[in-house]
Amino acid sequence: MHRHLEREAGELHSNRDKNIVSQLRGSLRKSLLSRKCSLSDIARQLCIQERTLHRRLREHGTSFSHELEDIRNGMAQQLLAEGTMPIAKVAKALNYADVSAFSRAFKRWTEITPAQWRARNNSSH
Repeated sequence: MHRHLEREAGELHSNRDKNIVSQLRGSLRKSLLSRKCSLSDIARQLCIQERTLHRRLREHGTSFSHELEDIRNGMAQQLLAEGTMPIAKVAKALNYADVSAFSRAFKRWTEITPAQWRARNNSSH
């Protein structure tokens, strides 16, 4: 019985670790819009310590900042594709200090500016 319980506990622990990246990404998507997407905010939502979150993400070959940037990139492209929200509001929605900070990040992700990306995306539809 003891071995069986140890095995089950190990499997639960393993599954929890496998899901940490998807749990983080889900929390980031929700939290970005409420502006509560710091490492401490997300760790609190996931009911784990910040250091534990860092360690688990590192074990999966990623980091909090990498996942946050990836979520921001995806959300930015989605918001820009809709075509109605001004770029300044997209920047604010994604919790950037200003449009220039958002534009620099977007250009780093896509090698073009948000306005260029929007023009290319809207012209193809």
